[in-house]
Amino acid sequence: MKCALLAAVFGLAHGLPAASHESDEQQNLLRRVGRLLALGQNLPPIESYHAGFGCVSIAKSGDAVVSDKWCQTSCPTGVCPETLCKCEASASAAMAINFHASEASGKVCKSVTPNANDYWCNLHCAKRDCSAKMCECEEGPKEKPKLPVLTAKDGDCPGYTSVPDLHDDSMSSWCANSCPLFCPPDKCICTTDMPAPKRTDLGDAAPGAAAYKEATAKAAGAAKAAKPKKPVDLSTALPRSIPSTISGPWFYVADGLGKEASGRERNPLYGDFEEDGAAIGLGNATGRKLPDWLASSKTSGNAISLAFMNPTELDTPTFGVPEAFVEYTHLLRQGSENRDRQIFFAIGGLEFNGYDFLSNGELAEKAGANACKAARAHNVGIEIDHEGTKGNDVEGLRSFLKGFRAKCPMGKYPISMDVMGGPGGGGLFWAPEAVKALVPSSGRPSDPPPDDDGYYLDFVNIMVIGACQDGACLSGFWQQWADAGLNYERAAFTFAADAICDEPDSDMIKDAWVWAKERNAYGLRAWSVNPHLGGGEWKQECNDAAPGLQAMCASADAGCKAP
Repeated sequence: MKCALLAAVFGLAHGLPAASHESDEQQNLLRRVGRLLALGQNLPPIESYHAGFGCVSIAKSGDAVVSDKWCQTSCPTGVCPETLCKCEASASAAMAINFHASEASGKVCKSVTPNANDYWCNLHCAKRDCSAKMCECEEGPKEKPKLPVLTAKDGDCPGYTSVPDLHDDSMSSWCANSCPLFCPPDKCICTTDMPAPKRTDLGDAAPGAAAYKEATAKAAGAAKAAKPKKPVDLSTALPRSIPSTISGPWFYVADGLGKEASGRERNPLYGDFEEDGAAIGLGNATGRKLPDWLASSKTSGNAISLAFMNPTELDTPTFGVPEAFVEYTHLLRQGSENRDRQIFFAIGGLEFNGYDFLSNGELAEKAGANACKAARAHNVGIEIDHEGTKGNDVEGLRSFLKGFRAKCPMGKYPISMDVMGGPGGGGLFWAPEAVKALVPSSGRPSDPPPDDDGYYLDFVNIMVIGACQDGACLSGFWQQWADAGLNYERAAFTFAADAICDEPDSDMIKDAWVWAKERNAYGLRAWSVNPHLGGGEWKQECNDAAPGLQAMCASADAGCKAP
């Protein structure tokens, strides 16, 4: 029983579990204590198993980082650097010792009392006078004491464990906590240096096989955690000019998903994960990628709107920009043909009808300023999709534009707004007034800005008329905007993408563009490419190829050839 109690004391002091009353556990613990006594040889005295419980780390940042557990484990053994640990005062003379202090001292000390030993005296007396009742010191050679420290063969060690012959959970834990500051090479080893078992014919039953398997697993995990992949630079350049005509789809990637919490697109063409969890595609955040036709402006158009941001998050540090927007912007601008592709971050939509700030001019102006910050951070344009009524919509939008234009001038950072296919559509009776007040009455987005003090949109998107199945029907609704005073040179007209995406020779596109070209329209759009399953006026058959969008781009003379 006396031996078991002694074992428990030493076990607790060294961070090991205390023995139970089971005889086999007592024997195992005694063997562990024997190892610890052997590796210490002349350990400082331990008056109480509580000796290290009052110690805490004071080095939790910077290069020399240790945990409270390390201090509580190591200080009772005499390894307690005062630059790393702080201990409460106690009767134990083994606490709060500065090992590195002895590097500047040439003293050689020895114990003169059972309450201390030579090891403790050499450490404790290095920089201070010792009590003559405990130690005697004399000047010795000016040699710096060296503490064994193990590192991996090729660089710093990611973690430590016990050598194969001594390997078990207790010793492995002790090495993990004590190294590298106190790391006897005959007891501890770097996980990356663990030797493979010699008897390969015995598999997992070979001597040392379990230790090797555990160490290599820990080394792999520690290396992965210690050396994360360098983040991919997702920044893109601001387009050098505003195009004279635009064509392209909305890319419906985040509506209703906020920050895209799922972190996963649901169609492999747009990015997914392999079965083993390894990211494919770009591999920066969620493995997003693009089908070839969408990746090139020559087959999908020179303008893409990413839908949707939440307007209530414009005042957050990221301005509410979803990760999907950042990554897809990077992908959509890869390659020389995409250098000047216009990308618009669409704010709002039915899922995010959070334009309450429009009812307050000051809040609206601040929101506009934050939208500009998002545009400048990612070198994109902004698109307003306000599908509600706040009672002060036109003046609120004007204030929003005032905030936006303060640092996002026309000609560099375009901003557009979506309106319904006909004036007053969707119950948005403020829309015709907004068009008259906020869209310049002359010129097009590629022209010099108006020479006045107004705050303007660059253009508007006339949205989908779901009931229309031909160009004549569409143009009949679009014509109503002329009666509302819209300058068509600052208007882009929208098709339902599922009506045209698989049609390389669509009569709807041809007829609609004849009408729009006569009025010098700014371009053609399509709602919307949707990587998710269903919704958004999209055919999943068009994921592999969308010749209709290329035909739309070619008709509008926006940089594409006819398919």
